[in-house]
Amino acid sequence: MTGLKELQKKISERGFKSSVDKAMKAYVKQVVEDAKSEAPTQITYYYPGYVRVDPTNVGSSIYGSYNGVNLVFEVLDDQAPYIEFGTGRFAHDLMATRPKEWQELAMMFFKTGKGTLMSNPFMYPAITENQRIILEELEKNLNG
Repeated sequence: MTGLKELQKKISERGFKSSVDKAMKAYVKQVVEDAKSEAPTQITYYYPGYVRVDPTNVGSSIYGSYNGVNLVFEVLDDQAPYIEFGTGRFAHDLMATRPKEWQELAMMFFKTGKGTLMSNPFMYPAITENQRIILEELEKNLNG
């Protein structure tokens, strides 16, 4: 009955935690990879009468970790939230389409509502589109 022993090992607390840890680490790795690849290399400001484009290296400041309890994504560039959410009407229009917790996060960076930076989401898509990885990895680890 080696199959039964293997099943017991996988569903034990330690075996399940190991599977969760592997799934979360795979998720973090993919989110960081996708966010870095989606992060803009230039940002666009729309001022009345003209457009300004500036370079950015926000992608190089993206990190993620999972310590068995907490899942953390960090973007160390000070401009990151403004690049992600945009400012002024760009932020308003984008955030109207986002879940409440993302709206609340964006409001932490609200200043005047008159900003001119276009939204360039790179973290939100990476985080939300890769959530499926957690279940896929858990299924693979528990069934494999």
